[in-house]
Amino acid sequence: MENGKQMGVKPRMVMRPRKRNRAETSPAPRAYRREERSPKLRRLTEGPMPWALRWGMPLLALALLALFAAVMMMPFPYGAGETVLAHWLG
Repeated sequence: MENGKQMGVKPRMVMRPRKRNRAETSPAPRAYRREERSPKLRRLTEGPMPWALRWGMPLLALALLALFAAVMMMPFPYGAGETVLAHWLG
């Protein structure tokens, strides 16, 4: 034995409580407490707005369709004054 310790035996780990940072130990400032916010602000910060979930994809599809239609109505650069759609159809 070397210095009173057994060879090949690891010393036990001592579990100490984790040190907490200031944000974990101090209470949140009054302005950030969820229960003290106005109902309108709470409704905005609780989650996604239902109308955005309901109308988001159709509005995005409509915007892309409008962009596609606008591109199809542009004059084809290498054609004889025809639109992109007329050149594409042939």
